[in-house]
Amino acid sequence: IKNLKYHSEADGNNSPADAPLPSGKLQLAIATPADAFAITKLAYLTYRYTYAKKIFYYPELLEEKLAAQQIISFVIKNAQQEIIAHSAILRSENCQSIAEAGAIMTRPEYRRSSAVMRLVKKTNSFLKSSANPGIVFLESNLVTAHTGSQRICRSFKFIPLALKLSVYERANFVDIAADNGTRETLLYSILPYSIPPAATIFPPREHRKIIEQLIAKTGLNLEIATQKRTKLSSSVTQLTVQRQPEHQFARIVVNEFGHDFFAMLERNIYQISLGDVKTITLYINLSEPLPQDINAQLQKRQFFFSGITPKTTTAWQIIYTRLEHHKLDFSAIQVADQFALELRDYIAQCYHQVIPV
Repeated sequence: IKNLKYHSEADGNNSPADAPLPSGKLQLAIATPADAFAITKLAYLTYRYTYAKKIFYYPELLEEKLAAQQIISFVIKNAQQEIIAHSAILRSENCQSIAEAGAIMTRPEYRRSSAVMRLVKKTNSFLKSSANPGIVFLESNLVTAHTGSQRICRSFKFIPLALKLSVYERANFVDIAADNGTRETLLYSILPYSIPPAATIFPPREHRKIIEQLIAKTGLNLEIATQKRTKLSSSVTQLTVQRQPEHQFARIVVNEFGHDFFAMLERNIYQISLGDVKTITLYINLSEPLPQDINAQLQKRQFFFSGITPKTTTAWQIIYTRLEHHKLDFSAIQVADQFALELRDYIAQCYHQVIPV
């Protein structure tokens, strides 16, 4: 399926930021599959072709996702029935009870309207209502190049849990000046809409305190255990490597520890590094005891702690990051929440244990 190219007045000079808002009533609605083409057009008008979630450039694929309720979109239409703003809930491939809030798009001339806040409030009220299709956690990946979306999520009491560092080149917002020469970092947060069954996690000793603080913020019923794995299993390590060459990014997901874990990890790092990769993230399941020296062993391989994330509503993962051929300036990572600031500074300390100042 080929993505479509759009040509409009937005290809030239855009409306100045202080131009009057277009007149006419704005109508909010849940998108139907028939809206897919208009949503992809809005993605182009908002970002050109720099938006990370590429499905929003492919009308046929987006139509399928909307029909299956894998993506639930909310749109605002103007008096001419054009979609001028959009937000979505994107259900996780790992767990249908987890969904990401995002894909916020607004035509430049409507950015000073109340459209985005109306969409955010609609998402919240939808998930609190009987129409909620079983979503327990709403997650957000908020850009740190600017803090507007972070402030909105803070008002709805999203809880920061991780920094997804240097994940892709910054998107180019039409009519918004930004330094696009820097890779984007995302603040990962969740908002629970119900409390899932109790579960136990086994964090590494070095990061137990910060993880206890993170879990306490969520209000979830998670027991933090101290037991450590005495030795690795005699079986072979099971892991998955997910490459995103268009973002110079790769993710390694550890499914099962085996006797050859560190050797296999090094082989995969080597193979990944042969390509043009700038960032490798490592996701490790916390549902079972970890090797006693795992944090020190990962630091030797230039991985550092970056936070935690749910894989399902009862299974959690710890995130480690390794940067290839570039450094981070943590002071340039903007966060709008006090606890997010504390988490950022903690992750910066972990980073500098691996990459000295």
